[in-house]
Amino acid sequence: MTIKVAHVITRLDLGGAQQNTLHTVRALERARFSALLVCGEGGYFDEQVRRDPSVRA
Repeated sequence: MTIKVAHVITRLDLGGAQQNTLHTVRALERARFSALLVCGEGGYFDEQVRRDPSVRA
């Protein structure tokens, strides 16, 4: 059974909180956690997240 985790951040602008959130979502052990990233559009990392299959947003 996986634990569902949602990470919520306003936008993925260039900053420490945003980078930490992306790192956390990518680093979670997939066998134990099902991670979802919830964020507004228009941030610095938007395109990177869209192309990354390890991030569900």
